Amino acid sequence: MQHRITEPGPLLDSRGHLVEEGWASSLIKTYSREAVKASALRKKEWDYYYILDQDKEIFLTFTISDLGYIGLSALAWID
Repeated sequence: MQHRITEPGPLLDSRGHLVEEGWASSLIKTYSREAVKASALRKKEWDYYYILDQDKEIFLTFTISDLGYIGLSALAWID
């Protein structure tokens, strides 16, 4: 079983590595893009959202991405 993270704080240390490995039931760690020690072309960030109806018959997904050199948005409707 993985370690549960319960204390807030930064996600990455000064070298750009994870401060603490594990999982959390909410967003308690603070992410800073500047803390990532990589070139802008290697930084990949995205948000992914989905909506599922109560009967699990309709599924809607939405993705917003910043891949460092290009941005991308995608919307999918699955019936």
